Amino acid sequence: MQKKQLFTITTLLLLCASALGTTPKDKVKPAIEQKAEFFEAADVSVTGGPFKEATERDKKYLLSLPVDRLLTNFRTTAGIPTDAKPFGGWQDPKNPLRGAFVGHYITACARIYANTGDKEMKDRVDQLIAGLAECQEKFGDGYVGEFPKDGFEEFEKTGKAPKGIWVPWWSQHALYAGLEDAYNYAGSEKALDVMKRSGDWIKSGLDKVTDAQVQNMLNTEQGGMNEILADLYALTGNKDYLTLAERFCHQAILKPLAEGRDDLTNKHANTQVPKVVGAARLYELTGKEEYKKMASYFWHEVVEKRSYATGGNSIDEHFKKLGTEPLGAHTAETCNVHNMLRLTRLVATWDPSDSSYGDYYERALLNQILASQDPDTGMMLYFLSTKPGHFKVYNTPENSFWCCTATGVENPPRYGEGVYMHGKDTLWINLFMQTELNWKDAGVRLRQDTKFPEETQTKLTILESKDTAFTMNIRVPSWAAGPVVAKVNGKEEFKGEKKGWVAINRKWKKGDVVEVSLPMNLHLYRKCDDPKSVAVLYGPTLLAGALGTDKMPKSDQAKAQWDLDSTPVPMTVPVLVADANNLDSWIKPVAGKPLTFRTKDAGRPNDVDLVPFYTIAHQRYSLYWDMMNADEWKAQEAERAAKTAQSNTANAAIVDSIQPGEQQPDIDHKIQSEKSNTGVSNDISWRDARDGGWFSYDVKVLADQPMKLRCTYWGSDAGNRDFEILIDGKKIGEQKLENNNPDKFFDVDYPIPAELTKDKTKVTVKFQAHSGKVAGGLFKVSVVK
Repeated sequence: MQKKQLFTITTLLLLCASALGTTPKDKVKPAIEQKAEFFEAADVSVTGGPFKEATERDKKYLLSLPVDRLLTNFRTTAGIPTDAKPFGGWQDPKNPLRGAFVGHYITACARIYANTGDKEMKDRVDQLIAGLAECQEKFGDGYVGEFPKDGFEEFEKTGKAPKGIWVPWWSQHALYAGLEDAYNYAGSEKALDVMKRSGDWIKSGLDKVTDAQVQNMLNTEQGGMNEILADLYALTGNKDYLTLAERFCHQAILKPLAEGRDDLTNKHANTQVPKVVGAARLYELTGKEEYKKMASYFWHEVVEKRSYATGGNSIDEHFKKLGTEPLGAHTAETCNVHNMLRLTRLVATWDPSDSSYGDYYERALLNQILASQDPDTGMMLYFLSTKPGHFKVYNTPENSFWCCTATGVENPPRYGEGVYMHGKDTLWINLFMQTELNWKDAGVRLRQDTKFPEETQTKLTILESKDTAFTMNIRVPSWAAGPVVAKVNGKEEFKGEKKGWVAINRKWKKGDVVEVSLPMNLHLYRKCDDPKSVAVLYGPTLLAGALGTDKMPKSDQAKAQWDLDSTPVPMTVPVLVADANNLDSWIKPVAGKPLTFRTKDAGRPNDVDLVPFYTIAHQRYSLYWDMMNADEWKAQEAERAAKTAQSNTANAAIVDSIQPGEQQPDIDHKIQSEKSNTGVSNDISWRDARDGGWFSYDVKVLADQPMKLRCTYWGSDAGNRDFEILIDGKKIGEQKLENNNPDKFFDVDYPIPAELTKDKTKVTVKFQAHSGKVAGGLFKVSVVK
């Protein structure tokens, strides 16, 4: 749930040379010697291909949102009259997660302006900054935000978030980051003034509390507050902001990382990533080695041990147990990857010889970030589902505004960030993307022409150079199916046999051309906890099985990110019965369709088309496949047949059944409730009731027959879950959920006394929580013979 650029950055208006790790606007220079620096927004233009197309869609969406409506919550909170209609979803004036989108919106517009010089984008930035400054002036003490400031003092003292606001510093961080980007990218001095006054307001509050109280407050998600305050220190030289940045470092998370301990299991993933980005920034500004250890260790743990084939991480927004890779509809929150790429751009500069950073950046950018945007509408994903047979669920234009909508609008203007790095006399070609580079320090302009990943080559042309001597390092990807060969002007040949870099050292002249071959092949990614569950890639491109549109919802846009996640999968997702060591024998390219393949006599029950995942939209798909040999398939067929027979027998005994939390079953069974909540977990909807609350359903029964009420619970649920089950007001059972069957669903049968169904065709079943307790969650309820 957040955003913030990795470095304070050269704007389009400042064309002078930048030192490593800093910009001309920074008053504080890095305390470390950086070996490389990524180029920034004004230096790299994405000129074609799918990334350019996605950026145009993003710009169209940004321009569709009126500035007055974006400012509505700020003005209302500040007491400034407005007739503008507020947006819905997370931007609704009563939503406890409001407050982050506008900051990301400012960043997106400012970056597009820096990339393109588009004055319409700068106008948007200037209008928003003027509106925010007006609201800040109205408050009078430096505060500006979308919710009342009154609760902050109590929050800082007790760690309890203000009423009706869940994560106040997360919201504020996104706003402050937008202010910084408006200054760095769009030249808004007013934005820096608003930012400094905000920093002073933060200081005035935290001066009144102890470090222990601050650490308690940081148990609530705070985005990258340590990073934004570190950046404010760099911009102003005011050490008060550096002190604040270090006070905002959450030691419960960061200290174990500095010690080389992974305590991330069951932690909310995107709460942690921005904290680590902040630690990385603090390493640059202070030189303290513990900050470097935090960032480097975290990066390797998440990328190498906690990520999916897409480069994404988390399920149900949380890191799960090391050594597991659970699939589901709630996997790979897009915000996490947005922030992991920002972290990658920092740690990669500390050791540019390690091409692993480029490998991860490419994998995540292509297979998660690009794949998260609807190629038709420009809308964005929250979760990237790994559930076989599921589909992508996008936000609505005006009634969602999830955290991943916010980072989502910021992603396209950042596409070019990871393509090139430079040192004093070295240029690294990190990604293969159709772009133009202006390396002002060296007096070099370069164009990269490619249709990568649809083709296996790229061409680098020097557009401007005065015989400048430097080393051009071209990444040799880990997926390369053979030597990466670079030919200079069709003559000199340089090869990279192993993962790393092809180095070409020479004096470069205008008109020099480097043609690079990037050999690709089909290969498998194996799930870390089940080597027989695989994903198929061609080079860097993750291939998805296109499974059609059977029983898709009318729209795959949703107001809430989980609204469509329990939609049943109507088909049997094929398994692959084939030779894992000879992929070319059963995965065949489709003529005339780049990166499109079809399995041959390998799918059971049917073969499938495999296409780039970043192109999949508005249909069902699968990324992971069960893979086995013929004998294993025969055994599985027999097991499936037995399970089907068992299921048919069980279904025959069902008199009535409800899926709690799903709209139509709840309506059909006349749901009544008090203090009740619903949600989705493990791809199944649930319902509970809290603090003495209850919920009830009308269910069918058979008169004068023995029956049971069968309830399904999640075996890891625990903590004050103590409740009664009643039928027509009479108790038939009690239940405590105390981690009864960890990580598995389990059923409990409650016999229904015959007198409760005598002469009846329906009864009311009620789940009543004890005072201060929780009833449920209930994942299914059935009446069975």
